[in-house]
Amino acid sequence: MNDFITCTISKRGNGVKADPSANYHLKAVYNRSIGMDELASRISNKCTLNTSDVIGCLNALNEEILFQLKDGNKVDLGWLGSLKIGLEAKAHSSPIDCKVSDIKRVKINYQPNKDLKRELKHTTNFRIDPKAKLKYTNS
Repeated sequence: MNDFITCTISKRGNGVKADPSANYHLKAVYNRSIGMDELASRISNKCTLNTSDVIGCLNALNEEILFQLKDGNKVDLGWLGSLKIGLEAKAHSSPIDCKVSDIKRVKINYQPNKDLKRELKHTTNFRIDPKAKLKYTNS
């Protein structure tokens, strides 16, 4: 396990304002992607289920979450947080002008549980990658 999470610096323009100046933000750098097989194996090592049983449970959870979201429900996963459908849609100055065809994209909004957020906030150390600033110094 790493002692810290590395951050890099990301340059973003401000699309909302007419001001063309860029803003710089910290962005987490991920070490690697953990897949379902590895997660299932790690979970299996911590309980009485074998890896294939865990994969079956996670697959069933995935199918049930999809079903519930499609049915218009918010899915509360307790200490993990909750999932709900979010929409990216065209804005109008009048509510009368809003229509279903304004939907540009359907998203899934994840809201972590407050205890999970608090635990991450108090147990995670961050550092900025020393190379992060170099890509902007000679531009």
